[in-house]
Amino acid sequence: MKSSLSQKGFSLFEVMLAFMIFAVFILAFTMSQSSNIRSSSLLQEETILLYLARKVIDEQLINPPEFTNALANSKKTKSFEDDDHTNYSYTIEYKKFLVPDFSKLTAQKDAAKQDQAMQKIIFDNFRDNLEKIIWQLQVTITNKVTEYNYTLSTWVVNDKEKIKLNLSF
Repeated sequence: MKSSLSQKGFSLFEVMLAFMIFAVFILAFTMSQSSNIRSSSLLQEETILLYLARKVIDEQLINPPEFTNALANSKKTKSFEDDDHTNYSYTIEYKKFLVPDFSKLTAQKDAAKQDQAMQKIIFDNFRDNLEKIIWQLQVTITNKVTEYNYTLSTWVVNDKEKIKLNLSF
């Protein structure tokens, strides 16, 4: 006759321990998958926002507006009309390029007044040309549903403005 001690199998404690280890593994796996799905959704949203921002900037570069003082710091908000992006809107803002004042940039106390006057004339001419030619274009794309937004900026050159060399002393 054999005793019951020679029977092989798992005890209740070993089975419960295996279930607990399996449950911790499943929980960790589920949490990481949830995080990956959330990150993928955000990455997909950022990709769409970047694509739309580049699209609007390209359209503005192909058909630039007339660069006037009225355009400076004006904001124009529109919605996309294509079927795929009806939940998105965009804001276009143009800003003038501003060069600091010459007197604030130079602190030359001992420089000859004639040299300083010539430098100021050259600097003023440089500033006037840059401020007419270079503009900043900023586009902000917004998802109307999630309210995520993405802003992209670039420098735009006003090709219609001519460089003026007015160096009269």
